[in-house]
Amino acid sequence: MNETLEQQIKRLEFCRDCIDQSYKAGRDEYNRLERMIEELKEQLKSIEEVELVKTL
Repeated sequence: MNETLEQQIKRLEFCRDCIDQSYKAGRDEYNRLERMIEELKEQLKSIEEVELVKTL
C-alpha cells in the first residue's frame, strides 16, 4: 500500500476513534495508536520543514 503520511495518519485516527476503551486492552491499543499517530505527525512536520528550506 503506497499511502502518503497524511493518509496513514487519517487511517490510524479513524482506527483509534473506533476502539472501545471500556477495557484495558482497548485503552492500551488506543494509546499505542496515539503514539504512532504522533510519530507520523512529527515525521510529516520534519518533511514539511525540509521542503520549506528547499524553496528558500
